Amino acid sequence: MSFFVMCRGYESNVEPLLHDADSPKVTILHYDTAVTKRTLPRGTYIFTGIDRLGVTELSAESRVFRRLR
Repeated sequence: MSFFVMCRGYESNVEPLLHDADSPKVTILHYDTAVTKRTLPRGTYIFTGIDRLGVTELSAESRVFRRLR
């Protein structure tokens, strides 16, 4: 499973993958949700739109990234 981690409101960027029967299974995970989860399922995580994050959010997401490693 692949997870696209992104800001809310930008889901349309990966929407075609969600409905394409030939594409691999993907799930959207929002940044604000990712930081609140105690555990994250195994998979491939693709962090997108990090340029839209402020300093505080970027720091929180870097902790998510380190947990995944």
